Amino acid sequence: MTSIASKILNIDRRIIWVTCIALIVWPLVSPIGLPMKVDEITRKYYDAIESLPPGSIVLASIDIEAGLVGENGAQCTDTLQHLFDKDIKFIQICFYRADGAILFENLWLPKVDQRDKVYGVDWVNIGYIEGHETAMTAFAADFSYPVKDYYGNMLEGLQLMTEVKSMDDVDLYIDIAAGDCDQALRQFATPYDVPAITGAMAMGVPDMIMYMEAGIVTGILGGLPGAAQYELLLNKPGAAIRGMDALSVVHIFLLCLVIITNLAYFSLRSKGEIK
Repeated sequence: MTSIASKILNIDRRIIWVTCIALIVWPLVSPIGLPMKVDEITRKYYDAIESLPPGSIVLASIDIEAGLVGENGAQCTDTLQHLFDKDIKFIQICFYRADGAILFENLWLPKVDQRDKVYGVDWVNIGYIEGHETAMTAFAADFSYPVKDYYGNMLEGLQLMTEVKSMDDVDLYIDIAAGDCDQALRQFATPYDVPAITGAMAMGVPDMIMYMEAGIVTGILGGLPGAAQYELLLNKPGAAIRGMDALSVVHIFLLCLVIITNLAYFSLRSKGEIK
């Protein structure tokens, strides 16, 4: 009779893949709510928005590409919902990628509860502006520089744009661009002494930490884990917490599988059945 250890080492790999898929789908459909520690950098991101009084004005550059939706998407929707819930006015603009403006309009904005907010009064979407750092410099000095918003409206005809003329009138700068925000920090945060918070890929957090230590950035969301921690602070469990549950469950399964297969291997090796 084939031993249990031998059966474990020769298990059909399709069983492993199907199990992994099932373990991913389960938390996404029915969140588990596994324990999670909130990092200090996440708490400071939350505090930067939470501490703003209603009516404050924020410049937001929610500007990620389609390929990063899985890691940074929840950061976008959670941040927008926080701004709307706190009655904070904001101007949205993209400098890095044209698809960032498309994603904002068609993916992030429809997922948030806008309540009784009025476009042009409570928020404005300027869309994508070409020119990268040169465009950032021009916009920071004069918010009327693009002339029109994403929908073709004249900026001078929007109430919010009459209240804010440049970065001198902004209370907070938010940049969610997967960690590639060096240019924006140079043009928006440092010259105008405006506090800044950023959303980055998990692997981009070390680069942002140096800006935080320098006092330029006050808070950071690091990838999907950062967004999940942010949802805990907001008390609004969403896509990030479900995603972290799925990743955690699958990693626990794979870790157990590694341990079990190694025990099976060394058991057979000790009996001389394998070399």
